[in-house]
Amino acid sequence: DSKWEMRYEGKYEIIIGSRYLNKDSIKIKQPLTRRIVSRLGNFLVRILLGIKSVDTQCGFKLFSKEAAEEIFPLQKIERWGFDMEILAIAIRRGYKIKEVPVDWYDAEGSQVKKSAALKTLKELLQIKWRMMRGKY
Repeated sequence: DSKWEMRYEGKYEIIIGSRYLNKDSIKIKQPLTRRIVSRLGNFLVRILLGIKSVDTQCGFKLFSKEAAEEIFPLQKIERWGFDMEILAIAIRRGYKIKEVPVDWYDAEGSQVKKSAALKTLKELLQIKWRMMRGKY
């Protein structure tokens, strides 16, 4: 939408949404255990990958054409870990990222299986390994 373009054009190549920047953004909360797993996962992402964003897993992401053309061909992860990977690549490539608050509603009955969380942790470690080997 033009509001986004007018506010951020030329300042940032990537804009990502965050549920956690504004305490009023979360309209319907997730169950406590899911919030804990989410926050722990985000903590690990920030520590291991050097990503400063508070919420890497929020679905809202906007890329300039140039950033998308450079970053996405380097992406290897196709599951939930792709968010972490594209942000890690963007940071490695020196792109400016802006995190903005977005309203978010938990979908009742939505679940994340323990196996999915473990697979995402494995993907996080794969991204770190690729970073250490200079693949990005």
